[in-house]
Amino acid sequence: MVQQLKDLAVKVKSDRRMWLYVGIGVIVLAVTFLAPGPRKSPSRQQSVRVEPQAPKLAANEAYSDIVERFSADLNRLSTETQKSQEAIVKTNQALDDYQQRTAEIFKKMLEKMADGNQQQTAVSALPMPESQPISNDLTPQELESFGMEQMNIEAPPEPAPEKVAVIGAGDSVRVELLAGVNAPTDGTPYPVVFKLVDAVNGPDGSNLPLGEARLIAASQGSITDSRALFRLTSLNVAMPDGSRKELKVDGWVVGEDGIRGLSGILIDPLGKALLGAGIAAGVQGFGAGLETQNSTTSTNFLGISSTQITGSPLEYAAGSAIKGVGREYSGIIRDRLAEMVPVVQVYSGRQATAVFSKSVTIPGLFEQLEQDESDFIFE
Repeated sequence: MVQQLKDLAVKVKSDRRMWLYVGIGVIVLAVTFLAPGPRKSPSRQQSVRVEPQAPKLAANEAYSDIVERFSADLNRLSTETQKSQEAIVKTNQALDDYQQRTAEIFKKMLEKMADGNQQQTAVSALPMPESQPISNDLTPQELESFGMEQMNIEAPPEPAPEKVAVIGAGDSVRVELLAGVNAPTDGTPYPVVFKLVDAVNGPDGSNLPLGEARLIAASQGSITDSRALFRLTSLNVAMPDGSRKELKVDGWVVGEDGIRGLSGILIDPLGKALLGAGIAAGVQGFGAGLETQNSTTSTNFLGISSTQITGSPLEYAAGSAIKGVGREYSGIIRDRLAEMVPVVQVYSGRQATAVFSKSVTIPGLFEQLEQDESDFIFE
C-alpha cells in the first residue's frame, strides 16, 4: 500500500494534469471520513472486540504525509505560476513601450523627410536669376596658374637634427691627479681620481667643456719601466642645471713625456730583504763557528753522529744560541718577503692626458650648454 502511494506521488509530480484528479480524490476522501454515520441505539450493549490499530494508524500517517506533500507542491506551483504571470505581464508592457517608441521615431523621421521634400519643391519653384556672361579677360595661362596655385601645397619642414654632446673614441682631455698612488705590480688594480683641467679635445679642433669633472681610473705598477699605468672606468659630470651624470668610459692615461702611464719611484723590498738575509746568515755562521770550536763530532760504525763538548761550555752554548737566532731570523725574512709586493709611487698634482677609447653620449648637455655656459669656465 505504501509503495503504491509513493508511485502515485511520483506520477503526480511528473504529470501536472493529475493535480486536479488528486484534489478531487482528496475532497472525496475528506467528505467520506468526516461525514457522520447513523446512530445506534444504546439500549443494547454488545461486546465489541478491540482489534489492533497498528495498520490503520500507519495508513493514516501515510495519508497525512501525502496530503502535506501535495499541499506544499500546490503552494509552490501556485507561487511559481503567479511569478510567471507577472513576468509575462511585465514583458508585454516593455514590448508595447518599445513598439510605441519605435513608431514615434519612424513618425518623426517621416515628418522630417516630408518637410525636406516640401522645402526642395519650394526652392525649385522660385524663378532662376539671369545668368551673367563670363568675362573672357583671363587668359588660359592665368587660369592654369590659378589652378596650380591651389595644387601647390608646401611640404612640412623636416625636423631639425637632434644635437647631442658626444665624447668620441680618440678624444683627449688634460687631467690632474688629485691623490698620490702606490700602484702595486702584482696586477691588483688600485683606484685613483683625476680632475679635468681643460675641455675635451676632438677632431678638427672641436671642444666639449665638462667643467671640473671627475675621472675615475684603475692603476697598476710596472717593474720593467717603473711607471704607473691607468685605465679609465667612469666619468662624473656636473650638469649646468645642477644635476649629475655618471657615465661608463674606457681609455688610458699618457704622461708628460708622451708615454703611456706616469713615471714614478719603484719601491721594491728585495734589497732590504737581501740585506736582512745576509745579516741573518752571518749571525747563523758566527754561532755555528763558536759551536764547532768548542765541540767534537764523531760518527760510529752505525752512522750515528754524536757531539761532545771539548772546549768551554759557555762558549758552546752562546754559539748554539746565536746559530738558532740567525736561523729564525732567516725564516722570518723569507716569509715577509713573500708577502711584500713592489709598488710604483706617484705623487699627487701630476698632470697628464686622458685618452678615451670608446664613444660616450651625454644626454641633455648640449641644450643646457646653449642656455647657460657659466658653469663650465676653466681657470
